[in-house]
Amino acid sequence: MARTIVEYFGAEVASIRISDPERKEMISYGSYPSLDENREEAIPFEETIAGEVVKTRQSYGYLIF
Repeated sequence: MARTIVEYFGAEVASIRISDPERKEMISYGSYPSLDENREEAIPFEETIAGEVVKTRQSYGYLIF
């Protein structure tokens, strides 16, 4: 799925995360290309863009030039 996202949007990388509401964090599920050694295992909901997306159910996007 991450590879398809990268190819479709012309992105450099995509990361798939699973929401764990009990632990209030998002667990890493995979990425493309594989970034296992550089990827955080879990991202907290608090004070992160990813957490804000989960809480508000609104997408967030940005471009880096």
